[in-house]
This record gives sequence, C-alpha cells and structure tokens, in this order.
Amino acid sequence: MQYNFHNIHRKEEELKLKMEEKELFRKESIEHVYSTENLNDFLSAVNPFDWAVLASVLLLLTGLSVWSFVGNIERNVTVNAEVSNGIAHFTTERDALKSGMPVKIGDTESSVRDTGLNVQGKYIGAANVKGMADVIYSADITVEHLRPIDFLFN
Repeated sequence: MQYNFHNIHRKEEELKLKMEEKELFRKESIEHVYSTENLNDFLSAVNPFDWAVLASVLLLLTGLSVWSFVGNIERNVTVNAEVSNGIAHFTTERDALKSGMPVKIGDTESSVRDTGLNVQGKYIGAANVKGMADVIYSADITVEHLRPIDFLFN
C-alpha cells in the first residue's frame, strides 16, 4: 500500500489554516462584544408603538379573563304563553322546565312556578303574570345560565 505523503501534508496544512482562522474570528468576536467603545450599540430603546400594542393585548387578555369568570351566558327558549286570569301557561318539547326559571312575557318578568309533563310528553309550566290581558304572548324562558369558563372545563 502506497501513501501519498504530499497529500497528507497538504491536508494537515489546510486543517491548521482553518483552525487559525476559526480562532481569529472567535477572538475578534469576543473582543467586539467586550469592547466599551460600542456599548451604546447593544442597547436599543423600544418604540412607543410597540408598548401600546403590548398594553392593548394585555388589556384585552385581562378583560377576557375577567369576563370568563364573572360573565354570564343565558340560553333562552321562546314559547307561546297563553295568559288566562293572570296566569301564563306554556309548553316546550325539548327543554325541561323547573320551578324558579326566569320567564319574560312582553315587558313582564316572572318565574316558572308549576311544572310537569302533559299527555303528549311535552313539558308544561305556569307563571304568575298579574295585570296582563288574556291573550297569547311570545315568552322567553331562561333554561340555562353558563359562565364562559365552564366551556373550558366541561
């Protein structure tokens, strides 16, 4: 087996030059970083617009967080309410009615007082609405109250 000593010597010299260049650049970089003449170049002031954007985003996130804990989302069902002698009677097919649920009929607010199931399997309810004429009204029944944070944990 024959070795080409000339090639090996040349590769050693190239490797030595690369190492010297690397040390030279490293040395220059360290000197540049630690030099005191360009100390102001490394500090830069933040633009006031950037602070305004950051403050706006933080304000938005804070408001969203507060709302998610103290906010309230209501789910309402609109039904026909037949008022007779100061009592509103209404039915719904899908949502179970419970005593105490808020009911708004026109401008009058009341709460569900009696609940049950009729023969067809529909939920029925009644509410006191004194002073209203005996006709059929559109009524909104609040069947569910949710806090927005509950959506994350349910």
